[in-house]
Amino acid sequence: MTITRRTMVKLGLALPVIGISIVAYSASREEKAESSPDPCVTAHILLYTPEVTLGGQASLSALVINRSFDERECIVDLVVDNYVVDSKKVSIPPLDFAYVNMSFKPSREGMYVLDIAGFQSLLLARAPPPKPPVLELPEELKKKFQSLLPGSVSFEEVTTGDKVYYKGFDTKGELLGYLFQVTALGLTDKLLVTAAVSPDYKIVAIDVEPAPGADHLFNPDIATPKFEDQFKGLGMNDLALKPQGKIDAVTMATYSSKAVVEAVRSYLQAIMQS
Repeated sequence: MTITRRTMVKLGLALPVIGISIVAYSASREEKAESSPDPCVTAHILLYTPEVTLGGQASLSALVINRSFDERECIVDLVVDNYVVDSKKVSIPPLDFAYVNMSFKPSREGMYVLDIAGFQSLLLARAPPPKPPVLELPEELKKKFQSLLPGSVSFEEVTTGDKVYYKGFDTKGELLGYLFQVTALGLTDKLLVTAAVSPDYKIVAIDVEPAPGADHLFNPDIATPKFEDQFKGLGMNDLALKPQGKIDAVTMATYSSKAVVEAVRSYLQAIMQS
């Protein structure tokens, strides 16, 4: 293609016009972007739990949409009592969306209004439950309970009918399980049975020993892990001697074995019904 003088003159006239048009278009686009509404739009928020206790943390998420044709860095503010308590930045691709996780820890009891871009949720903050009363157990019994229910540091006494059992709590006041101590009588044996039960009413562990004043057992195997460990993990339906249940009786101590099983069953039933 041969470029003539006429063509060169035309190009010389046209190029400045094209350049001016490009600059004008770019300026127009920037002006339009500045005057257009925020492309980051919150569509809805989700509060995961409507209640928390003081010291706890409320969690929620916001669905944020980028309506522009460019990637945007969107800022999301969580407002409570006219204060921004959490703020997040998130980069969202063009015409896409993202979930932004937020959190808030209440400092007082009562109702809070959580606001994100005009979307609101109500949160109720409650006082923590009262701590269980401190019960001073005899040191020997306390050590026995703690060996059967590791992590228990405080205990609450419960009376139901003619039975007394204990709730065991950890350092945070959370229930770890139940404990009891009962005397079981065989034909010739007098046994002291101590047991721990999980919150879902399964045997955690038991300990069998001669009761105070009974220094002789017909078959000492009944006070050994070989017999005691059979109880671990069993619920009410399995607490029986074989073949009805899952526990092997100690040789030549069947009555004593049955007495232990019945004592544990009796207390477990009382705990479940109270």
